[in-house]
Amino acid sequence: MELVERFWKKVKKTRNGCWLWIAATSKGYGQFSINRIMRPAHRIAYELLVGKIPKDLTLDHLCRNRACVKPNHLEPVTSVENMLRGNGWSGRNHQKTHCLRGHPLIPENLAKRKNRRACKLCIRIRSRTYKRPYGRNQLAYAKACYHRHRQKYRAARRLGYKRNSEKERLRAKRYYWRMRTIISDRAGWPSQSVAESLGSC
Repeated sequence: MELVERFWKKVKKTRNGCWLWIAATSKGYGQFSINRIMRPAHRIAYELLVGKIPKDLTLDHLCRNRACVKPNHLEPVTSVENMLRGNGWSGRNHQKTHCLRGHPLIPENLAKRKNRRACKLCIRIRSRTYKRPYGRNQLAYAKACYHRHRQKYRAARRLGYKRNSEKERLRAKRYYWRMRTIISDRAGWPSQSVAESLGSC
């Protein structure tokens, strides 16, 4: 009984309906000590008022407030569903209904690319844009790929995605050196002249 009373003393009810945890937190989630072991406060509240949480399920905050311990704002879901509902990279992509070019992301227009969704119409556009017009012109194709990966690198770096930005940087660097090799082989220029010719790329 003392444990239950000590738990509810750390909860504050707000006007918007949330029950906020006002004690210790970790990454926004409330923490409650039982026998010197820290446990998530929202899971304890759910077990006290609703019942045992099913195995292999996690509690999703429907109110998107990590400090909330109100059972009505919690729903047992799988880890994958909880991740797709969130505001992270996977969740934001899963909630998109249209691609960057405005094409609807419907089952008939989706293609799987390494466990991710891809727009079939965009794939066709990229295929026509970066391959067909150039034919055997490898220099023009290398320049197009270089600019494309450089733009992706800048976008990923601006959003703070270090892994993606490093991947796009290496791809852009690979196409940059491919351009230098093609130009030097065609004209027989020294490396300094090649670098100057690519300064505008």
